Amino acid sequence: MNKDAQKSVSAITTMFLLNIGIVLSVLTLHEIGHVLVGIYVGCEQGRAIIFDTSQEGPYAELYCSDGVSHKIASMGSVLITIAFGSTFLLLRKIPQRNLFFIIIGFSILFASLDIVVFTGIEMLQYFSIVLGTIFIIIGEFFTGLAYSEV
Repeated sequence: MNKDAQKSVSAITTMFLLNIGIVLSVLTLHEIGHVLVGIYVGCEQGRAIIFDTSQEGPYAELYCSDGVSHKIASMGSVLITIAFGSTFLLLRKIPQRNLFFIIIGFSILFASLDIVVFTGIEMLQYFSIVLGTIFIIIGEFFTGLAYSEV
């Protein structure tokens, strides 16, 4: 295998592993964000379930006495994950800074149903899916480009 091919395989492997780490991190923070914000706004108790074989995916259980607290908690996922993603802008090296876009993209994508719960506007689900995907593509492009040059 020549040097350029090795460089490409290395960049692809790096991006694959980074994406797995980002998805797992954002999913975990997403569910924890629901619970933390829910407790902060007055929900009595809650739990973040990351893996449950009886459900289709990760979810948060919140016990709120009113619908307003539940609606606010539904957006807690976005607040926590965007705060996490924004910390990558503080890093010095460009490849790591570009991870901000991927993290924000997955954050918006995973929050697509939460946005509907919060606003009641179903069309926003599709908008957030498209917007999240655009952020992911931008982040993947620039991060992959930066890692292929290293």
